[in-house]
Amino acid sequence: MATPAKTKKPAAKAPAAQASGNDSLIPKLDARPDRLDLRDLVYRSPLRSLPPRWPLDGDLKQRLPAYVKAGRILNQGNEGACTGFGLACVTNYLYWLRHLDTPRSRAPEPVSPRMFYELAKLYDEWPGQDYEGSSCRGALKGWHKHGVCASDLWPYPLGADGQGVFARPRAGWDEDATRRPLGVYYRIDKKSVVDMQAAIYEIGAVYVSADVHDGWGLDAGPLPAGHDKLPSIAHMTQKSGGHAFALVGYNERGFVVQNSWGTGWGASGFAVLPYEDWVTNGTDCWAVALGVPQNLSDIQARQRPAAKATKAGKAERPASGFRAMAGRGLSDVGATLRVNDNPRNDPWPFNHVFAHKPYQPLRTDEAYTHTLVSGNDGQLMAT
Repeated sequence: MATPAKTKKPAAKAPAAQASGNDSLIPKLDARPDRLDLRDLVYRSPLRSLPPRWPLDGDLKQRLPAYVKAGRILNQGNEGACTGFGLACVTNYLYWLRHLDTPRSRAPEPVSPRMFYELAKLYDEWPGQDYEGSSCRGALKGWHKHGVCASDLWPYPLGADGQGVFARPRAGWDEDATRRPLGVYYRIDKKSVVDMQAAIYEIGAVYVSADVHDGWGLDAGPLPAGHDKLPSIAHMTQKSGGHAFALVGYNERGFVVQNSWGTGWGASGFAVLPYEDWVTNGTDCWAVALGVPQNLSDIQARQRPAAKATKAGKAERPASGFRAMAGRGLSDVGATLRVNDNPRNDPWPFNHVFAHKPYQPLRTDEAYTHTLVSGNDGQLMAT
């Protein structure tokens, strides 16, 4: 897989508030397939019968309007940030399901697609971060190591041209991210439609990427009252590029897609991806589960500099730095270690792990030269 093109971003225009909107902006399609990683844990579906459709039509009619009204149909604009937005769609959906299953609970805050996207570029297989597009595995690694903060703490504003405008995270984003850690995550065999259906039924949503085509250019439609009202993506052979998104259901026609192109795409952001289209064009599929929130406030308070008294007599503390070091999990809490090669005016708050050649992952061809690969019959294969 070729290294993504390093294109400089154009100068940002005045930011506009992010909203799902009614105008579907077709973004750059530059999601990269995950490279081979023999450490991936494979999802094994439980032995249970599956309903013919999921979610049930009654649940769609009853629950979907509030979900859309709450602004959970995201719009990535025309930036190639689908790896962050697709994972944010999955995460928001899982937290929404938890909210519905917990009586008298408060509606969850939407998570930050910007944090997911920047983490994806930090942990993906390509050096640097001054490019668009990333991989699903990169986004998941970032979530696993750092959690994800609320969208308000690290927003994703759109400029007048529909391009994402980078905004630095606000104070408290790091501690807030520990409230939403990733639990377990497993790679699903993309060729196994049954395993994908089982994962959607068991968990609620899966995180996927695929090559898309002109059949994805759907007109705006009303909020669906059931599976029969969902439009289908017409299968076409000419590919336009890679895209990451969420699958939140299935039926006899295919998988139910929740996209991140605004409510002006499909049925308020939803459509059906036929099974034959997925089998032909699907590239990656991941099952993820929400983790247990962690409270790091006491630990961080001990690590911060002593409070300074102001003229008003009140104590003030600087905003805390992120305490989960690069390459560590949230449980490894300690003083943040800076990498010497990072510039002093680095606008990115994390360490650039893969900016150092010794730490860069092997290319696929290099990995095969150092690996013994066997087929299903146990016979060694030439690499």
